[in-house]
Amino acid sequence: MRSEAALHHGVTKASEALVISCGCSAVQEARLHDALRGIAQLRSLQRLEALSITEWLDVPDLVIIAIEPAAARDCVALAREMRLRCPRTALVAYCSGVTDTPASIGALAAAGVHQFLFADINDRGCMLRAILNSARHQCVTELVTSALRKVLSPVLQPIVEAALTRPEVVTDVSSLAEALGVHRKTIFNRCGRWGNLGPQELLTWIRLALVAYLLESTACTVEGISLQLGYPSPTALRNTIKRHVGLRATEIRREGGLQLVLDRLRNRIRSADTTPVPKSPAELHAV
Repeated sequence: MRSEAALHHGVTKASEALVISCGCSAVQEARLHDALRGIAQLRSLQRLEALSITEWLDVPDLVIIAIEPAAARDCVALAREMRLRCPRTALVAYCSGVTDTPASIGALAAAGVHQFLFADINDRGCMLRAILNSARHQCVTELVTSALRKVLSPVLQPIVEAALTRPEVVTDVSSLAEALGVHRKTIFNRCGRWGNLGPQELLTWIRLALVAYLLESTACTVEGISLQLGYPSPTALRNTIKRHVGLRATEIRREGGLQLVLDRLRNRIRSADTTPVPKSPAELHAV
């Protein structure tokens, strides 16, 4: 979701993202410092045993854990604990090699690791930054998807996931249908089974939930968010926010962020449910 330029906007309310590395070698640390210089604050812990989640004053945006066989703490258990206690923190495993990782990649992924770095393969420069950006994107997608699951029907979850996975690409019903591999009519029918919100309005609300989360949890500007999510312009995003939520972006950031937009979406769903569904031509002919 984030380009390298977008990372400069930060992923916390501070001016820079907070990244914690744990158990990394001197070479790994040097590569992390080089890739993150000027765009994130990197704090280093020498041993996994020093990683105490309960003592964090600032919840990090991203934690990078070196996967080493000699570590006293079990990396899979640690990853599972971190994902449970810090759902807003993206998790990256830094492996010394492809074939000699002590815990299987599948087990780490199942425990909640978002992305993997492999020494001398994808752990330098722009490629390393892209991996970290991808981890943050996955974490944000999980959070917003989970929040929307409490508001929208399970029938619509594939739409939610497609819209949030590639928000810069899935911007209208046509691109949504292409992402799902279905015909536009299928999406209209699926929305019709759930309520009175049409596909485009539903997609707009899904994207606004993502916008609200970014406003709430990051220092990103409307300009930066509109660029990330494929809006035609910052003005187009501001108008969309005002038209659907009834507030300005600064007010959303100040008054509740994602939860505020979810509440407005619930209200919109209730009002749509009280509006009679237009009859199809066949039904009108029968009457």
